[in-house]
Amino acid sequence: MQFMIHKLITSIQISVIALSSLLALTAQAKEETMLITDFSIPGEWTQSRWNKADGRIALRPNVPPALKDTEDAPEQSLGVKIEWPGGEGFRFFNVEPANSEPIPFEVKELRLWYSGTGTGHLLVVVVDDAQGKSHKLPIGKMESTQWEQARLRVPAKVAQPITIKAINQHDWGIPTPAETTAYFSRLEAVVDTEKPLGAGSASGGAGKRNDDW
Repeated sequence: MQFMIHKLITSIQISVIALSSLLALTAQAKEETMLITDFSIPGEWTQSRWNKADGRIALRPNVPPALKDTEDAPEQSLGVKIEWPGGEGFRFFNVEPANSEPIPFEVKELRLWYSGTGTGHLLVVVVDDAQGKSHKLPIGKMESTQWEQARLRVPAKVAQPITIKAINQHDWGIPTPAETTAYFSRLEAVVDTEKPLGAGSASGGAGKRNDDW
């Protein structure tokens, strides 16, 4: 009798483990990586007209080494050169999509390749939620100039669909004047393809277009 009970319990445990594995695989299969931009199209991104520091943007032949041998490897990145005046106060510099629209799926994570300034200036991705409320997804201080990939989880409290509104740099807590250069490449979203959402309509930007260095 005890042997039969033990065998039954073991069978139930195996079934539970198998079911858990199946559910995990099913949940994983829902997520796909969607390319948002490689920042390689002239005029696709602009400077915000509200920027509080002087700067320029341009397409540059500087791309992440990790992407060079991949399919559809980018040939250019978006370079952002900023002149920070230093002193007290808070200055920022935003680059924005010339046309932005909601991502038509539930976004789990945003991924951005960037080469930082090496000066400790801060980097943030700004998104709007379904109600038009702005949310900041901080990447952190740019202490290095090496290419790296930021992975930003979208908090559950953010109402979806989301719209990418800006990539923000700022000098909070850095009173020293500086001229900095950062580069941005391949922006992707990890989405749940089983949760399609309304895409809405595109909105045009009113900032300065790409220029030359």
